[in-house]
Amino acid sequence: MSGTSSWALTPAPSPIGRFTPGERGASSEPNLSQVRSARSVRPNRLGEVGGFRQEARRVRAFPSALPHLAFAFTVVLSLCLLPSSARAEPLLSRDTADVGSAGSYSIGVFNPLKVAVSDGVELQAHPLLFFVAPNLTVRIAQGELGGFRLASEYGLWCPTPLMRLTQGFLFPTWDHGSGEVGWSLVPQAGLVATRGHRASRTLTLAADIAVGIPLTRDDLTAPGGIAPLDDWLAPVTTGFRARLNVAYDVSLVSWLRGRAYLGLSLHGKNPSPVAFSGGLSLDLAVGRNSRFTLGMMWWNADTREMDLRTHQHVRSNDFFPTLDFIWAG
Repeated sequence: MSGTSSWALTPAPSPIGRFTPGERGASSEPNLSQVRSARSVRPNRLGEVGGFRQEARRVRAFPSALPHLAFAFTVVLSLCLLPSSARAEPLLSRDTADVGSAGSYSIGVFNPLKVAVSDGVELQAHPLLFFVAPNLTVRIAQGELGGFRLASEYGLWCPTPLMRLTQGFLFPTWDHGSGEVGWSLVPQAGLVATRGHRASRTLTLAADIAVGIPLTRDDLTAPGGIAPLDDWLAPVTTGFRARLNVAYDVSLVSWLRGRAYLGLSLHGKNPSPVAFSGGLSLDLAVGRNSRFTLGMMWWNADTREMDLRTHQHVRSNDFFPTLDFIWAG
C-alpha cells in the first residue's frame, strides 16, 4: 500500500467523571480523586494517552504534489492564452547543428549564452560559470553531407578556480597532507549533425572529446556521488572524456515542442569508465522568441554506491528535474 504513515489525535472518552455540566445536581469541576485517577491512566492497546486516542492511518503522498501540479497547470494555461500574434511563428528545435545568422543570440539561466558573430560562426559560453570556470566555444557551420547539416565545435575551459572554491565540499581538504588542486586546461573538439526542418522535427547526432592538460601538480580524484558533476569534471579527474549523444525534437503544436535524448560517456574512471544518460523535456513558447523548458534527466553511472549485503560497488540510477528559461533574439 503506497504512501507514508502519520498519526492523528482524536478525543477519547475522558476518565475524569462521566457527567456533563448540564446534568442536574452535577458539578462542572472534577474533584481531587478524579484528577489523581486520571493521572494514573496508562495507554491501552488502542493508544489512549492523556485523553486522546492515537489512530494510525495511511495518507497518500499524492496530495503533497498538488501544489506542483497546480503550478504546472497554471503555466500551461497561461501559455495557451497568449495572444495568437505571439505564437504566429512555430517554435524551432534547439541544440542542433544550425548556426544562427549574424547578430542572433540566445541565453538561458542554465543554458549557455550563444552569439552569432557572423553568418555561420557562433561563440558560446556559460555565463553562470564564466568567472569561476572560464570557458569559450566556437561553433562553425560546415555545410551539408548526406542530408545532414554539419557544424564543428572547438572549445577551451579552465575549471581550476571553481574546484579550489569548492575544496572541502566536493574535493578533499588535505589538511594533514600535501595534496592540492592543480591548474588545468581542457581543450575540446566535437562535431554536430542535424537532419530535418527545425520548425517540424529534427534528429541531431553529436560527438565530442575533451582532454585534461595539467599545468601544475594535481592530486585530484573524481568526487563521486553526483553523476553529471563527475562527467563534467572527467577530463580533469580522469584524463579524458568522450561523448556520443542523439536527440529527437518534434513540434507538438506551434507553441509546444517535445524532446527526447540519449547519451553515452567514456572516461578514465575505474572500475567503470562508462556512463549513460537520457531525458525528456517540453519547450513552451513565451512571446515571439523565448521559451520555458522543463523535463527530467536520467543518469546511470558508477557513483561509488555500495550494496550493503555484498559490499560490492553497484551502478546507480539517478533522476534530476530540469528547468530553464531561454531568452532569444
